[in-house]
Amino acid sequence: MSPPLSVIDTLAGKEVLVTGFTGFLGKVLVAHLLMDLPAIRRVHVLIRGLRSEDALTRFVRIAARSPAFRPLRERFGDDLGAFLGARVEVHEGDVAEPLFGLPPATVRELAPRLAAVIHVAGLTDFSPDPRRALETNVEGALHAADLVARCDAAVLIHTSTCYVAGVRQGRIPEDVTATTPLGRPWDPEAELAHLQALACHEADSDSQAAQREARDVRIGAATARAELLGFTNIYTYSKALAEALLVARCRTNGSRRKVPLTIVRPAIIECAEHFPFAGWNEGINTTGPLLWLCKSWFRHFPVKGEVHFDVIPVDTVTRSMIAISAMAVARRAEPVYQLGTSGSNPLSMDRGFELTNLAIRKEMADSERKTERRLKRFFDNVLVPADVEHALSPTRLSRIARGVRSTLEGFDLEALLPEPLRRPVGRPLERWKDNAELFLEGAGRQLGRVQKLLDLYRPFIHDNDWVFVNARVRALDQMLDDESRARFGWSGDAIDWRVYWIQVLYPGLTTWCLPLIEGKEAPEDPAVPLVLMPPHEIPDDAIELDDDDTPAPRIDEPTAAPPEENAHDHG
Repeated sequence: MSPPLSVIDTLAGKEVLVTGFTGFLGKVLVAHLLMDLPAIRRVHVLIRGLRSEDALTRFVRIAARSPAFRPLRERFGDDLGAFLGARVEVHEGDVAEPLFGLPPATVRELAPRLAAVIHVAGLTDFSPDPRRALETNVEGALHAADLVARCDAAVLIHTSTCYVAGVRQGRIPEDVTATTPLGRPWDPEAELAHLQALACHEADSDSQAAQREARDVRIGAATARAELLGFTNIYTYSKALAEALLVARCRTNGSRRKVPLTIVRPAIIECAEHFPFAGWNEGINTTGPLLWLCKSWFRHFPVKGEVHFDVIPVDTVTRSMIAISAMAVARRAEPVYQLGTSGSNPLSMDRGFELTNLAIRKEMADSERKTERRLKRFFDNVLVPADVEHALSPTRLSRIARGVRSTLEGFDLEALLPEPLRRPVGRPLERWKDNAELFLEGAGRQLGRVQKLLDLYRPFIHDNDWVFVNARVRALDQMLDDESRARFGWSGDAIDWRVYWIQVLYPGLTTWCLPLIEGKEAPEDPAVPLVLMPPHEIPDDAIELDDDDTPAPRIDEPTAAPPEENAHDHG
């Protein structure tokens, strides 16, 4: 039996490369690595440069303002620039390009240094242009494997999603199958060629209308292909294809070494429970739009109450990813880890909506908008069958709005009035009619938006019920030493859903997500002056990290990496 593993000791002196830093999960992961691994030698961060900002400028802006870095700013204060300069190396690149677009000299320099590539970058839109899904989700994963194959001893930790299960029902095991979700064999290389062919459809002209039409054709074809194979959308289709290709190619990588591969599958990543602080979220994730609907006047949701709602806090994911990365570096990791709560601490849809109703009531009780407060606090959201058109369904309301608008358009109100009343009464009525038509037109668009959103989410809230087995991450706890278990152990089973939903998730989404849905900006922290100091300019008496139980190496003198063990194939 192997001795307990120390995450801190295993990653001491090591260098890792993280992709997807500018995303929600990537920010928290990098901040977590820097905060809780004082002896890690270097975190290499891959960032795509923009026209307005190069990679380093983007990193500095995020480190100076993002709430994800708030604990680091509070801990290091004015010394944060020196700390980051010694611990972080920013590389401008793009996962869509071979070897991430890194210069050959950089690849040669990284090859003997990297212990792991943690590939987080991915396109999470449910129905993206298949060109982008192909470049980012599929080819990006293969480029990560190619980079790792050129390293002396690095491992690859690839971030996927639990929902590669597609339309499979019930308990979903922690493996990569050789079949589609419908149980039919598939050839990943042939499927890659098929997706590439779909993505090649071009517009007939350079006009915006033609470009939009071509994109819609590509999306329609890829969606049809995904559904034919048993996947819920283009996103899950592309992530499943990436997994299958990685497993095949990492086993046999031509003349280069085989790549030790570990796949991490999170479920629905949502607000942090503890790190960087309770409630933080970024972007528009799965639960946010549902909460937006719950807070509106819309009340009837086509949801099956018994379906599992597999939500997991972002810091629960990053804790486990760091532990899994240490296990992979120590060559003790399993091939696949599913990070979800449905298998051991389940939350059902009806419970999730019940807790949302309670959170809304609590908020309304404290609201200063008296009329809205009095009404909404007594109108709970109701779960209804998806295929039954109830009285307040978006389709029926939209039909009513169109009918009323059509009726109004056919009336000449002034002509119906006697001549003496046309000026004093008819013209105000006409203005009212025009305003009513505009309102009904806007209401129709809004109802269409609601229906589109419900159709998009239907596979996840109504049609399918998954229970993602998470035995491996729970077993990993028993392989860690006490300190590692306390810092990086599995915490999903300890979530109190009532407390998390009402006190953490609901206010977090209200603060960080709903403004984006409503076309506003989410808050950022006040910017702090931050300049990354190059390592050779950091004085010898610079910061020493003070960790409770871990000797703190000087940041200008990283701990030497222990000898690498022999690599073996995790594919």
